Amino acid sequence: MGRARVELYEIDEDGPRAIVCPSARTTDACATDFSSSKAVEDRDTFYDTLTLPASLALGDGWALSTEATRAEANRVGGMSLPAAGSGERLEDVATFGPLTVARRDVVSNLDGLRSSSYVVRTPFGSMIPVADADVPGLDYLDITWDDGVDRSTRGADGDWANYAQAPAVGTCSTAQFSVESSHDAAQWRTAGRTADGRDVVVPAPGNPLAAAVHDWQLENSGTIDPDSGDTLTGLDAGYRFATTDDFLAAQSLYGVQGPGGEWHLQLRPEATNIVWECA
Repeated sequence: MGRARVELYEIDEDGPRAIVCPSARTTDACATDFSSSKAVEDRDTFYDTLTLPASLALGDGWALSTEATRAEANRVGGMSLPAAGSGERLEDVATFGPLTVARRDVVSNLDGLRSSSYVVRTPFGSMIPVADADVPGLDYLDITWDDGVDRSTRGADGDWANYAQAPAVGTCSTAQFSVESSHDAAQWRTAGRTADGRDVVVPAPGNPLAAAVHDWQLENSGTIDPDSGDTLTGLDAGYRFATTDDFLAAQSLYGVQGPGGEWHLQLRPEATNIVWECA
């Protein structure tokens, strides 16, 4: 998630209690640990105000699920809000009682693209990142392509490659999608459908954004040769796509329409930049 989990405590005459199951829904995950050596575990106290709805409708028939988010122990309580000067910004999208869905913007590496992920702000000042599995369009392996090619095999290893990510950031970013400042429909064509029936668009031939995304991911790929210790970059580092045409043929960059009619652009994990590790 990027930052440490926020822990919940109550203090009474007997001392502090760590609230590890704050959701009123008994099937939701509980935190598996807490840091205070003076607190005792409390699995019984819960808060209606910290119980996520099963679905968060953001308009135009578009909704976030919370099923995967509620199942992950490391999301219980959420995480701290972005600090001033962090380069992150929250923009509220919709309110559900005491909870607010917001877009968490991070710095994009390409001009003209805004890169974001979804979070739920809680009434006590934390934010719960919405799991990738709960965001429509991120399951790139479930897309049915009009050209009949089966692209349901993962091309990258590790849990980080289970879902697509924003194309205007690097591999280590938490951003889930990028949005163009000005979307030109003529630069995109419909090429498939998601498992839940949403149109998937890909760059039309000559789309300058596709070339910019490919070039940035290629040029910012780098790793270390484990035998020689030499620094390797670009194709030598293992980036898969030598040309923009190769990148496009793999349907690496695609878009799914989100709330408000804007197109959420996503990048398959095997097309993101190669890194030695994420710090």
